[in-house]
Amino acid sequence: MSLALRGDSQAQGAWGEVVVENLLQSMGFIEGRDYVKQLSETGEDRKRKRTDFILNLPDNRQVVIDSKVSLSAYTESVNANEEEDKISAMKKHCNSIRKHAGDLASKNYEHMESIHTLDFVLMLVPLESAYIDAMRADPGLYEDLVGNRRVKVVSGSTIMLSLLLIQELWKRENQSRNQMELLQKAGSIHDKVTLFLESFTEIGFELGQARAAYDRARDRLTDGRGNVIRQTEQMAELGAKVKKDLREKSGVRKLAEEAEEE
Repeated sequence: MSLALRGDSQAQGAWGEVVVENLLQSMGFIEGRDYVKQLSETGEDRKRKRTDFILNLPDNRQVVIDSKVSLSAYTESVNANEEEDKISAMKKHCNSIRKHAGDLASKNYEHMESIHTLDFVLMLVPLESAYIDAMRADPGLYEDLVGNRRVKVVSGSTIMLSLLLIQELWKRENQSRNQMELLQKAGSIHDKVTLFLESFTEIGFELGQARAAYDRARDRLTDGRGNVIRQTEQMAELGAKVKKDLREKSGVRKLAEEAEEE
């Protein structure tokens, strides 16, 4: 960290990205699913735009995180031996934060076509003391930042709260999706059970009809002295040439016995 703070703006920016990504990964965010790094494209305003991090939100929305604030002046203030030099460097640091917030506000990331970002950017000051000391040194800085509706400045601790809030939003979104899926499955099962019961009652009705038809046909075979079965057996008794005994099968034999009793 000390090497990054003493380095140029590019080195400090790279360190800021490492801070953000380490925090994201430690909290369970997955690159490609939950966030995207360094997306670059030409926006609707035909200006080239490049983001440090884009976090996905429910309802196909996103929020941009910027981690490129310069801490060079803050490092000068911390390392200065003379009080006057400390104060001068701290003023530069406060102005650097103010300017960077203004620059971010003019980026208009919402004009990027591939995302639907919120109308503000989370601007990270990765070193907690650099954020706190700036607020103490320049009370007007806080008011300026609060008045900038397009940029929300966060420190190492407050960005964690923001990420926890995003996780809670996703938790509620997933619970809502699970509830909707459960309701859809319950509705589908209800409809299938209803169709089954309708078919089941139809089968019962058809079975009843078939049973009634069977009983009528049985009666016609066995009822009365001149019933069909008795007359059929009498033909065999009178000498008709037959190859099968009508009473060979037990089921038919029972019918014949019933017909014989009539």
